[in-house]
Amino acid sequence: MEASSDLAIVRADEVVVAPQSLGDIARRDLTVRLSSSARVGAKALFLASSWVVSDEIAVMELARVSGRLDRRALREAVLEEKLRAFDDQLLARIAAADAVVRGRVSNVSTIEIPPKQRDDEDFAWWRIATVEVLDVLKGRPEPIVRVAFLDPRPPQWFDAPVFSEGQEGIWFLRKTEHTPEWREVESAPKGAYSALHPLDYQAAGLFARIHALTQLGGRSRRVKR
Repeated sequence: MEASSDLAIVRADEVVVAPQSLGDIARRDLTVRLSSSARVGAKALFLASSWVVSDEIAVMELARVSGRLDRRALREAVLEEKLRAFDDQLLARIAAADAVVRGRVSNVSTIEIPPKQRDDEDFAWWRIATVEVLDVLKGRPEPIVRVAFLDPRPPQWFDAPVFSEGQEGIWFLRKTEHTPEWREVESAPKGAYSALHPLDYQAAGLFARIHALTQLGGRSRRVKR
């Protein structure tokens, strides 16, 4: 990369927070596209977004803080902001869902595809997870729901959730009638749900947080046995 007045090589002495995709960048030299001029040898906290990720890593500066820093307070503030952003994403999934449940997968089956459709590889990847509902956070699903998912996943659904027998967690479910890809499967069971967005499944350990978020839009209830 050619030298430029808006580029600098910065040694990352300490990393407050960074996406996993960057790997361990502590004590590495990074190329930073500066938002304003910088003095050689100066130390500062850079807030940046990913720009180029390959053998070398380049980031784009969003803001800069110089002077003495309370690193612990700063780390807590950054993590709190990330949690707030995550909550916003979960609220969006809750709003889009027809049902939100905590449950356990009791069985996984493969959908039988008519011979005339088997040449289209996308059809062969649909599976059905039978989920025993333990708690209902939104909607009025049956005590047992069927959840359509893809396994193996085609490239366009590389980050869609995959389920297995015995798995317990929280599902953000949409009726399959709202899933265009599902409507083309002639042998698809009726009354099923889909969970294809990467956030549509969350670990059971997040139940309390998701339960609190659903209270913003409606009441939850325990499934009676």
